[in-house]
Amino acid sequence: NGTIRRVQLFVDDKPVQSEAGASTFEWTPGIGPQRLRAIAEDSEGLTTVEDREVVGVENLPPVVSLQARAGDASGTVVLTADASDADGKIRNVEFFMADSDLFEAKFVPVGSRTEAPFEVTVQVPETEHRIVTVRVTDDGGGVGEASTHVHAAPHRSGKAR
Repeated sequence: NGTIRRVQLFVDDKPVQSEAGASTFEWTPGIGPQRLRAIAEDSEGLTTVEDREVVGVENLPPVVSLQARAGDASGTVVLTADASDADGKIRNVEFFMADSDLFEAKFVPVGSRTEAPFEVTVQVPETEHRIVTVRVTDDGGGVGEASTHVHAAPHRSGKAR
């Protein structure tokens, strides 16, 4: 029921930081698994211990989402990838589309971009559904992927009846 008097942080049983009243620490993990231990002591001398294992990585993979919207021409779909990389920059964005609407369809490249906006327009047969995928590679070689389903319906007249 007392107030926090001191918090100590240990990484692999080595003290990293100990501050009176601190509840947050800045610490950069090394590569690979590490054991963290935080020991909090309150004003009454009671302590609580929390242990966690974390894994430091050299390169976080990029994050990507894929959107599809109708294109300006009949039977076209515009694919847009929203890609970001927390620890670097996007090097390449590749778009792929299934070559048929069958289960065993093969994915063929339909475009790539190295700078935003990451967008391509593809032709989709008007009566078929296709799976499209985007693969993003960052400057550290990390890869992120996303997929969606597209269908291009015939364009209709804007006249109301």
